[in-house]
Amino acid sequence: MDTPGLIQMKLDNMTHVQQFESMDELVSALLPAFKADKELHIGLSGGNSPVALYKAIAQFQTSHQSQFFYQVDERYVPAESDESNQRMIRETLIDPIRHNLGGFFSIDTSLPINEAVYKYSQAIETIPNQSFDIIVLGLGTDGHTASLFRGDTTLGDSNALVRHTINPTAPNPPVKDRITLSLHTIMRAKKIVLLVTSAAKWQLVESMLNDQPNTTTLPIHALLPHPNLEIMYAKTV
Repeated sequence: MDTPGLIQMKLDNMTHVQQFESMDELVSALLPAFKADKELHIGLSGGNSPVALYKAIAQFQTSHQSQFFYQVDERYVPAESDESNQRMIRETLIDPIRHNLGGFFSIDTSLPINEAVYKYSQAIETIPNQSFDIIVLGLGTDGHTASLFRGDTTLGDSNALVRHTINPTAPNPPVKDRITLSLHTIMRAKKIVLLVTSAAKWQLVESMLNDQPNTTTLPIHALLPHPNLEIMYAKTV
């Protein structure tokens, strides 16, 4: 039976597009993918979009010992900063299950940025075949995802696992330097979930899916060839 308020499209490249009336409906539909009946390596994005999902994952089951969580990207700020993705992930998901958890691998922003990239690359190398089971991504109104930004001429050229990138719109938001999983690493994941949490972002996705001009340069457009991409839109959050 279809979920109430759900619109589904299946594109030729196996991309699934789902539209929900609320974030609660979206989270309910997505939670089974995080059931830890086997070892799971899960990439977690920052920002506001996934907060409700992370809180729900923390309460979804009694044991998380076979789940290993990793940051998708981070702003180059101290871990205790209000701008820190790590802080948000710890407060919403990791701290509530910290005594019953396989592991959490975070980006060490106390290091010089090149060292932080190298150290986090070593953590990603421990994942079997460097292939995440699930990566959760958000979406910016400028079409960026993770910390992969429009205008990055090396977006798909690097085989690096982790990259230092620059937010070209700084100082709004104010953090210019970022550390992120590369497009190469993201596309190796078994499943990618792209969360869309505003009408403006949904319009951007629709334009991209309808092959509108100027959308092929969006970082989110680079996700479309993935064989198991879920685009999930909540009308209200």
